[in-house]
Amino acid sequence: MKSIIIIIVFLMLLPDCNPTSYSRSKSSKPIETASTGTPMYLDEGQYAGDQLELIKLINLRMKYLWEVDETSYMKLFHKESPISGIPSFKIKSTTLRSEITIREHKNVYQAVVSVTELRYDNAEEENPTYVFQKDKTKGAEWCIRDID
Repeated sequence: MKSIIIIIVFLMLLPDCNPTSYSRSKSSKPIETASTGTPMYLDEGQYAGDQLELIKLINLRMKYLWEVDETSYMKLFHKESPISGIPSFKIKSTTLRSEITIREHKNVYQAVVSVTELRYDNAEEENPTYVFQKDKTKGAEWCIRDID
């Protein structure tokens, strides 16, 4: 709850906000990989444009956690992200809990994506919220700003 309040306050403090919501036209069920014991990634075929880029980042995070590839994992994050290393858990599957919301600010685009994760060695569902950011400069790419 505290992290959601922080996100809301952060979004309210940024000037010149023009919220834009993108709705999902299809369900966001994960797709199962060929071998057992590997993550079930979100189906990238259901998305396009910025939404697809965000889904790819979520899937890459799952992949790098599975491979314990900290170097690649940290490249997914914004340089000013509070995330400082790779966690020890592995994600079994991820599903979206809400629509992907992208907002335009003065100098950046910001997206919020709430998911439900099932992790290996943990029977309980986790409900993290991703905050993504993309600068408005030419050639800028989406990155993960934080995960609460």
